[in-house]
Amino acid sequence: MMNTKSKLHFFYSKNGVLNIEVNGLCYYSKYNPDKDVEKFLLSQLVNDKKRYILFGLGLGYHAQKLLELDTKEIIVFENNLSLINEVKKKIDLKNLFNHPRLKLITDWQRLTLSDDEDQIIILPTWYKTLEDKHFKEVFQSIIINRNTLKSRDLLNDNFTMNIKNYLYNMMPLKNILQGKKAILVAAGPSLDDEIDFLKRAKGKYFILAVGAAYKTLQSNAIEPDALIIIDPNPSVYDQIENTELKIPLFFASTVYPKVVLHDTPLKVMLFQKGVQLAEDFAKKNDINLLETGGSVANMGFSLLLFMGCKSLIFVGQDLAYIDGKNHSNQSSSNVEFKNNISSIFKTISNEGKEVETSGSWNYYRSFFEKEIPKYDDVEFINTSLKGASIKGARYMNSKKILFEVDEVTEYLNLLIKQFKL
Repeated sequence: MMNTKSKLHFFYSKNGVLNIEVNGLCYYSKYNPDKDVEKFLLSQLVNDKKRYILFGLGLGYHAQKLLELDTKEIIVFENNLSLINEVKKKIDLKNLFNHPRLKLITDWQRLTLSDDEDQIIILPTWYKTLEDKHFKEVFQSIIINRNTLKSRDLLNDNFTMNIKNYLYNMMPLKNILQGKKAILVAAGPSLDDEIDFLKRAKGKYFILAVGAAYKTLQSNAIEPDALIIIDPNPSVYDQIENTELKIPLFFASTVYPKVVLHDTPLKVMLFQKGVQLAEDFAKKNDINLLETGGSVANMGFSLLLFMGCKSLIFVGQDLAYIDGKNHSNQSSSNVEFKNNISSIFKTISNEGKEVETSGSWNYYRSFFEKEIPKYDDVEFINTSLKGASIKGARYMNSKKILFEVDEVTEYLNLLIKQFKL
């Protein structure tokens, strides 16, 4: 897991302090590194942890400043040995490395992390310049898992509030889509190109949309058959705020509580693996748990397979930046990048080209690729040409997707009937 190709460039910042670029990315402010380092570290200090794990050495400025700001033990992890050796030629690091509260580790296997005792601090440039593909994936998994742990209190609080408004779970929907086809609508940029297809598919395929795609669909006069929202944070309510939902809403048991209170014809709580309160409640009440995978589309995928669909079509599931965008134009989550995107994460698109992606998108894609082989009798289709290729989901231009029947299925009434409403 050692970086061997790094291009290092040393230069002086405007205030005369030595600075460094790694593969063209600057470790510190070009104007005032000291102020930049202190501001960053002050946002990371905590009282309830016993030690800090600092990922990235750079020129040692963060490690030195952290020793001054706090009295806890500090572990510095740096896997780029060539960087360490070159920095030693420019700066005397003996006092830093010999400090009784600081330890440098260069071998990942020697690093032990404790969720209860360690506060992780990741230097952004260190993370962006990782070159070992396997290590990037491992480290991304750690970040996601630790973020989940960090939000554990929020998840528990949301669950406690949501369970008070609990009425229905997904069990009546087991195999309700047996022999039918479903579309999972995500909010990637390619969603904007699939509006005509979704209009043609309405009433013939069961359309489940993630919350972030809802405003794009609404603006194009498309009402999906159901919506799924799972994010525990308050900002997720933007996806349905000021909307009159006339379709069923599926939500994770730990979703932001205001989502659960939104008026809809049918609200169905989903209980996910990995949340102890949800697992305990589901076990006690004989409710199946869903795999989440990390994203709302992952959970929607698990739900549709629980419902028994025979074919699942991905729409807007790009998992990559397309034309400088991360989401469809009118998605509540869209950000347009005016400059070229330079990501350490890359993958191959359905048209065979290398595309920029992110660690989290790679993680979500790996979930699909792990789950798809478990369903030999289900057809998986991906309509995103420029998006990431999902192994097991063959690419098909949506214009070539034909509908076998003309009759319209009233999925809303079908769902409501299952709950005898």
